[in-house]
Amino acid sequence: MQELKDAIKDYQSAANNETKSTAGDKHDVARSMAQIEVEKLSRQLALGMQDLANLNNINTKVVFKKINTGALVKTPTLNLFLSVGLGRIEMDGVNYFCLSSSAPIALKIMGKTTGDSYEMNGVVNEIIKVE
Repeated sequence: MQELKDAIKDYQSAANNETKSTAGDKHDVARSMAQIEVEKLSRQLALGMQDLANLNNINTKVVFKKINTGALVKTPTLNLFLSVGLGRIEMDGVNYFCLSSSAPIALKIMGKTTGDSYEMNGVVNEIIKVE
């Protein structure tokens, strides 16, 4: 998020420092392009801040019996953490996939428990453990 804040600051500074040139509209085009980039980065920053707030709201001391947001789910092929969509992370040499609870696979497994199965893309998987 700090990188996004720095990039926004750089683009805003570049837009503010753009001076009129003999090229006429070049100044306006450069300012507009910088503003578009600032808006795009600002949306990314807002999403990142929302993800951080969602992560901070997860109680990691809860041990789940049924899959819900905050649960760690183990299958024969995947370790899933239902939280926010961060993708793959490695911790202590083990890969975990951090998924939003609105991700397709999360929607398939929500409410299931150890021993249940789910089908995704024609493949049936068993839920080995829910924590």
